[in-house]
Amino acid sequence: MVLYISIELSLVVFLVCSLFYKLTEKPGMPQNRIHEQLSRKRTGTSFADLHEWMCGSKLTCKEYEQRHTIINILDNIPYVRKRWGETGVQEYLYHFHDDFERNKAIRLTNFFMKLPLVRSILKSTAIIYDFMAYLFISK
Repeated sequence: MVLYISIELSLVVFLVCSLFYKLTEKPGMPQNRIHEQLSRKRTGTSFADLHEWMCGSKLTCKEYEQRHTIINILDNIPYVRKRWGETGVQEYLYHFHDDFERNKAIRLTNFFMKLPLVRSILKSTAIIYDFMAYLFISK
């Protein structure tokens, strides 16, 4: 009974954590394709060139920092408005919102992973899974 509860709890913890934080992506900022999907959902347009301008692979560190620093938002809005219009300004601001939400999810996941109960459940479940795999493989 305890084994079953431990496995169930660990699966719940794993699912919650994987919903908030995909391990295949860079921690911190969503990838451009995620920004584009969210833009398409909000406006019908992906604004791929806007998101590429914000955090493309060809940017220098200085350009990237300048475009992602909150105090520079007002300095960048005239350029964004001229190039992509009012909807582009909206998506420029949502880009920051999406980055913030992503970081909030990572912080929440890290908080859960630091809880002693969650860590002990994951450790015990990993041992149980290893033992079960050993039993099935050895047969």
